[in-house]
Amino acid sequence: MATGYAVFANGGYKVEPFVIDHIVDYQGHVILQTNPPQASSADEKTIPPRAIPEDVAFLTHTALQSVIQHGTAQEAKSLNRLDIAGKTGTTNDQVDAWFAGYMPDLVVTTWVGFDNPMPLHEYAAKLALPIWIDFMKTALTHFPEHAMPQPSNVIAVHINPHTGLREENSKSSIIEYFRDTEIPGERDTSSPLDDEQSQQENSNQDSLF
Repeated sequence: MATGYAVFANGGYKVEPFVIDHIVDYQGHVILQTNPPQASSADEKTIPPRAIPEDVAFLTHTALQSVIQHGTAQEAKSLNRLDIAGKTGTTNDQVDAWFAGYMPDLVVTTWVGFDNPMPLHEYAAKLALPIWIDFMKTALTHFPEHAMPQPSNVIAVHINPHTGLREENSKSSIIEYFRDTEIPGERDTSSPLDDEQSQQENSNQDSLF
C-alpha cells in the first residue's frame, strides 16, 4: 500500500521499499549502505522507472488533499500541514480499516484489523487515521513543509462546487486543478440553478469522499 501511494507522493515514479538502510561494525565503520533509486536523484541512471505521468500524479495528489481538507480525514488538519494528503479505507463488513497518507518526502500507511478477520464495528476514520496522525505529529518535525511541484500543463481554476463548472467571480467557488486541455466550461450565470438542483449536485459531490 505504501509503495502504491509513494507514486503519488514522488511525482509518478515507482520506488522499491527496502528494510536495511545501512550496517555498521562495532567500530562504527559502515560496511553496507543501501543506495536505492530515488525519484529526486539528479543522476538519470539512478532514477526509478516512471509509473504514471507527472500530471496524473499531481492531479491525484490534489484530490487526496481534498480528503483531508473536506472529506473523511479532516481530523488530520490538526497537524497544521498543507502538504499532506491521503485516503481512508474500510473494507466490507468493517473487517479492515486503512489510512494511507503522505507528504512529498514521507509515505505512511496504518492498518487495523484482526489476524482472524472479524468485524471491527467502526470505520477507518476512527481507527486507522488517529494512529497515522499520532505518528505524523513526531515524524513531520523532521520534514519541512513544501508543496509538490505543479506541472507546467496543469493550471488552477475556480470551480462552482455545485455545478463543476468554471466560475471565477463567486465567493463560494473552490480551486481545482486541471490539465490545460481539459478546463471545464464556464457556468451561464444568466440562468441560476434552482435550489433543488443545487442541493442534489452538492450531495453528489460530497458522496465522492
